[in-house]
Amino acid sequence: MSGGYEFDPEPLDKFVKHLDKLADDLRGTGEAIGNCFMDPGLFGTVGQIFGTGASHHCAAARDQFGKYASSTTKYRDNLDKAKRNYIAQEDAAGDSIARLEI
Repeated sequence: MSGGYEFDPEPLDKFVKHLDKLADDLRGTGEAIGNCFMDPGLFGTVGQIFGTGASHHCAAARDQFGKYASSTTKYRDNLDKAKRNYIAQEDAAGDSIARLEI
């Protein structure tokens, strides 16, 4: 007879909290980068190209960090859903076994 297994959700809970913080940090980083603005007049007439280009790349980096944060949040949500499914399956199996009469 097998001793079975027991699902411990604590490691997943810790990792979900880590993912929450990571997503928040990514969003914050994206916003900080996205708020960078290079004044087109900063480097004179010729430097206007550099300022415009830098602002464009900062906005693109902000968008990329936002997508990374969204993906992290989606992964976090799926991981939390899997944890709840494991718990529900374990509870259902326990209930099913408890109802058996020998």
